[in-house]
Order: sequence, then structure tokens, then C-alpha cells
Amino acid sequence: MAKKEYQSADQVTAQMIKEWEEKFNCKVRSIEIPQEVDGVLTGEKARFFIRKPDRTILNQISKASSEKDFEKANSIMIKNCVLGGDMKYLSTVDEGGDDDIYFGVLDAVVTLIEKKKATFLN
Repeated sequence: MAKKEYQSADQVTAQMIKEWEEKFNCKVRSIEIPQEVDGVLTGEKARFFIRKPDRTILNQISKASSEKDFEKANSIMIKNCVLGGDMKYLSTVDEGGDDDIYFGVLDAVVTLIEKKKATFLN
């Protein structure tokens, strides 16, 4: 499979965000994650544009998780919910990625999943 080329966060435009919001019918959120080297903050931040996973994505993630393929479940979430940003940090460590940033992005996407509270009527 050919590697997908991603723009950096600085290359994401307001027009791109508008198109993503129309395409996915949801609000695109921007997040920043502080970068560290040997446990020391560098002052730099990785920035990403994410969206809430829809029911189809959540079903794919659930299926992969039920098969105990958590790497696949995480990959589904990243590929479908991270629309752009400083994507180099999401590659493997061998390719220059950063595991702490990767897990921070996953955590941010998960927090977008809103459960509505039901009210029992009887």
C-alpha cells in the first residue's frame, strides 16, 4: 500500500476544515499535544485536526477489539478520525513518530464520543 502524504498543521486551511465538516457532517476540532524529549517539555506542540467517530467507525473498532486486535482498532481510529496535522508524529517510532503523541491523539478522539444520558419514564 502506498504511503499517504499528509500536510503539516500549518498547511491546513480554513477551507479544508469547512470541507471536512461538510463531508463528515460534524465539527472538526483542533488539538495540540506538547512535545517532550527524555521527559522534558520542549515548548513545541504537535497539532492535529480530528473528528468524532461515527457509528460505522465505532463498529469497526469494536469488531477489531473483540478480536483482540487493538493495533488494528487504534489504526482505524487514527485513519478515520485524524483528518490532518503534524502526521509525522503518528508514524512508528522507527519512522520518526512519537508514541506519547500517538496515544494523546487517540485519547482526544475518544473524548469526542458523547453518550446521551437516558431518562427512565417509569
